Amino acid sequence: FMCFVVINIVALNETPVPYRRLLVSALMGDLIDGTEVLSAKLVPIKRMAGRGQRALQNLQKLKQKDDESEEQKKESASEPIPIKAGAPKDSAKVDEFIKCLKAVTRMMGFTFADPDKHVARDETPTGYVNAIKGSNASQCQIIVCMTPGSSQREDRYNAIKRLCYCELGIASQVVRSYTLTEAKMRSVCQKIAIQMSCKIGGQPWALPIPFKSCMIVGIDVYHDPTQRGKSVVGMVASVNQAVSQWYSRVYFQNTHEEIVNTLESGIKAMLAKFYEVNKSLPQRIFVYRDGVSDGQLGTVKDYEVVQLLNALQDFGAAYNNYVPQVSYIVVQKRINAKLLMKRGAELDNPPPGSVVDHSITRNNYYDFYLISQYVTQGTVTPTHYIVVHDTNAMPPDRMQKIAYKMTHLYYNWFGTIRVPAPCQYAHKAANMVGQVIKKSPAEVLADKLYFL
Repeated sequence: FMCFVVINIVALNETPVPYRRLLVSALMGDLIDGTEVLSAKLVPIKRMAGRGQRALQNLQKLKQKDDESEEQKKESASEPIPIKAGAPKDSAKVDEFIKCLKAVTRMMGFTFADPDKHVARDETPTGYVNAIKGSNASQCQIIVCMTPGSSQREDRYNAIKRLCYCELGIASQVVRSYTLTEAKMRSVCQKIAIQMSCKIGGQPWALPIPFKSCMIVGIDVYHDPTQRGKSVVGMVASVNQAVSQWYSRVYFQNTHEEIVNTLESGIKAMLAKFYEVNKSLPQRIFVYRDGVSDGQLGTVKDYEVVQLLNALQDFGAAYNNYVPQVSYIVVQKRINAKLLMKRGAELDNPPPGSVVDHSITRNNYYDFYLISQYVTQGTVTPTHYIVVHDTNAMPPDRMQKIAYKMTHLYYNWFGTIRVPAPCQYAHKAANMVGQVIKKSPAEVLADKLYFL
């Protein structure tokens, strides 16, 4: 059976409004009228902070006045970024792309130097690899390769990424010339500019976090669908106070093994990086674990959480009895529950930020359902958050707000996504390594979102 719940939305500080629960049989199509009294609430989010907010406003063409002085603009601008453009035969389109990209990046608050252009001898993977090797790539921050055709050749894309990420240790951006039409040139360049900024360490936008010292961790596992390659664990953690700078690690483990057996090593590496950046350790740690089914919840609690606590215990012995507050949250996307909002006599999708944390939740777990994404077609599916370990001892409302805020921080999309950003970053990192480069990337890329 698929559960459809009709809700009336109220703010967090308002009195919950009763509503009726409707169960719809997916097999028979008959309506069963229930009698339970439930309520939902709407999580508020404050305005985005930082230079990235202005960039986002420009990209979304929001006509708001920028009250920042010229001196502040100069201070916030980044250093010039030298870019290597691997150009195919249609060099005219490369020139148009560079011109448009410069205009877009100026609007976002950073600039780059005139790139060197190199033409690949042919369209094969070897042609592009040789063109990159034959250039002064070591002096660049990022390599941009423009490829022909309406679809991306997997062998060519993989060869470029493997060379840049494993051998050269340089960020790369592959652009299909087919997407750079006159009508879409500017919008495509805007998205590419944000990706390039992230890949060299930029932080497009941020949200205010109510804690002075916290680390947000995302974990996901990639499984080779052919079952010939090893599974890859992706781990990503925030390492600055604004939760806008990310550090990633990837680990290989046995084929189709979902439970992470390298979590202790990953957490230690991330704590070490956090200490390197802040000269202190986080007082609160939130771990969002994606890809776990109901049947694996007990194993996660007994095995993965124990690894996390062991890593913290080792750090505590070395850093003045360090004991942070920890929350380990499983994030489930593949669920059958649906939430519908009553709007007059009709039913509609609830707005982003809608939360249901009782009546349809578990008796034996601390959990809640959150709708964070905006859906224009079909029925929205909430995301199920299950807290399997928690010493933060925060009110549920604050735990829900943190989860919702994290869905705003995925830099590949201007809006909210269905899961917390660190989960999506971990997913992208694991997929990049397991599906594309097939080996561990250079260590120098670990503090950049090279996998976007």
